[in-house]
Amino acid sequence: MRTLACGVGIGSFLVLVGALAIGLVPWMVHNGIRDLVKMETPSSPLYESFKNSSAKGVHVYKTFYLYHVKNPWDASMGVGPNLTSVPPDVELLGPFTVREFETYNESVSRWLPNATFRYRSFTTYEPVSGDFDQVITTPQLSVFAFRKALGLVDRILHNNPEDEAWVDWLVNLDIHLHKGVTVGPLFVNKTVREILWGYDDPLADFLATTFGKTPAPMALNADTNATDYATGATEDECYTGGDPSNTSPPVPENSYRWMTMWHNIRVADYWGTVEANTIAGTDATAFHAFIKKGEALLVWVNSLLRKVYLTYQKEVVHRGITTYRHIIDPAALDASNPENGAYFMTNDGWIPSPPNVTTMPVNFTKALYLDADKSIVDVTGMPEVGSPEWPRESVDTFLDIEPLTGTLVNVHKRIQVSVDLNQFKWAMPTLNKKSPVAWEKIKVFAHAHPTYLPVFFLDQHMSLPDKIINDLKKAIFIPLLLSKVLGGLAVAIGAVVVIASIVVRILAVRREERNYQSHEFYHLVNDDK
Repeated sequence: MRTLACGVGIGSFLVLVGALAIGLVPWMVHNGIRDLVKMETPSSPLYESFKNSSAKGVHVYKTFYLYHVKNPWDASMGVGPNLTSVPPDVELLGPFTVREFETYNESVSRWLPNATFRYRSFTTYEPVSGDFDQVITTPQLSVFAFRKALGLVDRILHNNPEDEAWVDWLVNLDIHLHKGVTVGPLFVNKTVREILWGYDDPLADFLATTFGKTPAPMALNADTNATDYATGATEDECYTGGDPSNTSPPVPENSYRWMTMWHNIRVADYWGTVEANTIAGTDATAFHAFIKKGEALLVWVNSLLRKVYLTYQKEVVHRGITTYRHIIDPAALDASNPENGAYFMTNDGWIPSPPNVTTMPVNFTKALYLDADKSIVDVTGMPEVGSPEWPRESVDTFLDIEPLTGTLVNVHKRIQVSVDLNQFKWAMPTLNKKSPVAWEKIKVFAHAHPTYLPVFFLDQHMSLPDKIINDLKKAIFIPLLLSKVLGGLAVAIGAVVVIASIVVRILAVRREERNYQSHEFYHLVNDDK
């Protein structure tokens, strides 16, 4: 009996310890994760990484692929006596890779009582690989902005023919054009370095001054200066996962790195509905903890000035860590999708720049027009998605997220920019009367081939270094694995000990009963004698 009690006691103890390990260790780890992802003060564990992404050895890169136009004059001016338009012939050149350094300005960043962090940041870039002195023939983007501005002025004067301010503008435009601020060809020859970091463009400067902006070099990837962001610059704001007070706006569920303001804007006026204009969604640099398989993640894409959902695709294992891969589902960019009506999408996969924002009149798609309507593109030399050189995974956007912590493990955010050559076909009758010099300069491009022309595609990518991967394993996955394995082993051994003790006791009782019965039978036989 004492053996049974001892065995059952030991076995029960092992079962209890194992059950506690299986339940308690994950609970402790999960609570640790909840505390880790909060960022409420400068002493918060993640603040150092937040203010400087390179602090923990995380390197973010941008890789550019630029479309070189091999027949610029024919594509813009036409060929033959009738100036027949011909498709642009392009060649995709690259990769050209730069490293991105984004730093938050601590002197003006601050925490607010409703668990939000307001900040200003600046970004610089460092060349990594590629021939940045290679010359490329690329669209002169200021010409497209110029054409957009002329179209705007033409509509204004059509509705208000005596609008003196814009009549004076056109007179000054004629003067500037005579002084040498000319439209020039649709294309320019520039080095990759000039295209990325900037070159002087008199036409762009003139347009900037016209619309009250500070002239700046034409650049796809210009540095932002820390001094500029110290005072007078726009600010961003996001929830940090901290505990909110009763102040508004309310904190949404799973709010880590959830944007509530971008460039001083909470509700923009770019799109067709209030919902589309409201700034919301994670900034896509980190996600909330405990992501569920199949969960859709809302992100704010500042390059597109819109929100978009990332959908779960599959599990992917990176160096021993299981991640959930999320992508932009093709259906999310269908023009027939009711949500996209507010974003003025007319073709599948094509996201226009906001019509009432004075920027370059460009359109955004996935790289190489993946999942986009290609019927409006007529260029030769475009690479084919699905070829050995360009498998789908090499051009699609995906984010591999560790679901317990919301940590990005491997990321490729890809986007392509195109310009519309069709706009040079648009008639501008009022402009013809009010500014004949401008009209003469712009009408020569009426023979440009009617198509959307790709300019570049960008791949912003990051992969966690081995040190952080190993730290994640040590801090989270090894304890969880050990608790599961050792806890399960303890429960199993404890159960075996309890069962074995009971079985042994049962067998012992039966043996005693048999011995007792044999003893009684022996005495009965002897008594009969």
